[in-house]
Amino acid sequence: MAKAPIRPRRWPRHSAAGDSPILFPEGTRNNTDELLLPVKTGIFHLASRCPQVELVPVWMENLGRLLPKGEIVPVPLICLIAFG
Repeated sequence: MAKAPIRPRRWPRHSAAGDSPILFPEGTRNNTDELLLPVKTGIFHLASRCPQVELVPVWMENLGRLLPKGEIVPVPLICLIAFG
C-alpha cells in the first residue's frame, strides 16, 4: 500500500531524514502510449517553496512493470534508468 503524499511544507524534514520520494511531473502515472502527459505545476511550486531540496529528474524505462501503480518497492527487473 502506498504512503500518503508528503505535503510541501514537510519536504525539508523528509529530505533531511534521507527520504527520496518519487514525483510524477504529469501529476499521475502515465498509463497511455504517450511518452509524456502534460506537465502539471506541482513540481514548480515545490521547488519554489523548498529551494534547499534537490530535485533530480529521472527517466525509468518500462516503469509500468518496474514499479506498478500503487506499489512502493520496485520489482527486480533489468531496466534503463537515466538521472539528470
